[in-house]
Amino acid sequence: MKLKFRPLSITGLIFTASILAFLLTMPAQTAEKPETTAARVTENSNGEDHGEITRGEEIDIKKHMVEGKTVIFDFFSPFCPPCVRIKPYLKKLNENGGDVVVKFININRDGVQGIDWKSPVVKQYQVSSVPHFKIYDGSGNLVAEGEEAYGKVMEYIQEMEKKNSK
Repeated sequence: MKLKFRPLSITGLIFTASILAFLLTMPAQTAEKPETTAARVTENSNGEDHGEITRGEEIDIKKHMVEGKTVIFDFFSPFCPPCVRIKPYLKKLNENGGDVVVKFININRDGVQGIDWKSPVVKQYQVSSVPHFKIYDGSGNLVAEGEEAYGKVMEYIQEMEKKNSK
């Protein structure tokens, strides 16, 4: 089997290095096994649904908005170590029941081993690295994506960790 590697730009390398540096400084969490079901819906402490969207098929993320809340869409692959490492922290954001909701979009189709760069959802949203975030405000407007969104996600996680440590 011949492996294909995607070339990274300098910006991509810096972005990847910053993700790895952050994740290496986070306390270890138990990694989850890759999902094999079509979809799983989780609830936060307020009983609101925060679904995990899987299988790499095209989706309309506007249908997954939560009115009045900031929504983070996390495009991830279960074969991406940084994605697996950050996921427990993103799930905690949902459990806190605050103004931030995280929706997980698995870019992998069932049966694909490794990161599925050819999946329909990757093409639809032009995902070129994972984890990849898109952040929408409470009115459904895109406010950040890519590196800018990554920075905001890290801020949300750090704020949550500060509140939980008090």
